Amino acid sequence: MAKIRHLAKVAMNGFTDMAPALRRAFNDSPDDDQLSQVFGQKPRTAILLISAACIAGGYLFVNVTPEFGIKDLINWPAAFTGVVFAILFRRYLFHSGTATTKDFDWLAASIIPATIALVLLGIITNIINGVVEPVEDGPFYTIIGYPAELLARSCSVAAAITIAVAALTYSRNWVAAAIELGVNMIVFVAVLWFMAFMMFEVEIMDRILSALFESILGITFPSWLGDFADQITYAALLLAFYFSVIGATWMVCRQEFATLLETGEVEIIKAVKKLMDPPTEKQLQKQADKEAKKAAKAEAKAAKKAEKEKTGTTTD
Repeated sequence: MAKIRHLAKVAMNGFTDMAPALRRAFNDSPDDDQLSQVFGQKPRTAILLISAACIAGGYLFVNVTPEFGIKDLINWPAAFTGVVFAILFRRYLFHSGTATTKDFDWLAASIIPATIALVLLGIITNIINGVVEPVEDGPFYTIIGYPAELLARSCSVAAAITIAVAALTYSRNWVAAAIELGVNMIVFVAVLWFMAFMMFEVEIMDRILSALFESILGITFPSWLGDFADQITYAALLLAFYFSVIGATWMVCRQEFATLLETGEVEIIKAVKKLMDPPTEKQLQKQADKEAKKAAKAEAKAAKKAEKEKTGTTTD
């Protein structure tokens, strides 16, 4: 529960900071941003057109290309959108020579419309494909589990595109950034698969509640209640995780923007993980002890080397 509260706090901080950035990027004043240097003379129109073109291109790619190994594992409209915006951002940050520390708000906010569109399309697609189903034989109020799970599943694209664009943008070495992103995305998908397996195949909440009802109340557990508990728990965990990924990525990118402009390199995924799962005092102490031992070992080695050199000089 403490973990969920922390994730919710991270998400809230990020989304609260995001709203004024979006207003700044899409207000009528061209004097508080440099959108024209990234998207041309009509930047707000260009942002919407580029977003639409990337999404349409992704769907076209899915429909015209033959099946291959990872085709069904990737959201291609999101992938197209993320790559195109990352290229535009990188060109401005690393090659324009005009980027400043005040540019984060409007630059990051420019991808929000595309992200919202992808989430809405995800909801529509999941409804059409029947990915989410309401609980059978349950009371009317169990219907709330359906939109909750539908929204949670659809928000995966928002989290993925947020961390992807950040990872591909916050490094001059885009090859290394792409490899790191790919590895982390594989882990990301594996964790989500395991979570879905535990909730809907193993029906972990169903089993827990069944045992509690029978041992404490001595009554048979209604079948719909376990399904409803699994659905609500799964949706809550997914939403907390996805929103915290988005919020944490936003906050880390803001905090490290100056470092990016100065050095051209920020370990963005590592920083996001640390913000979402901060080390405990015990872990910090263990790390401090490890570093102290390493420093002591290096000092002893240096002293031994100096003594050896001194002895050799004396002998000569």
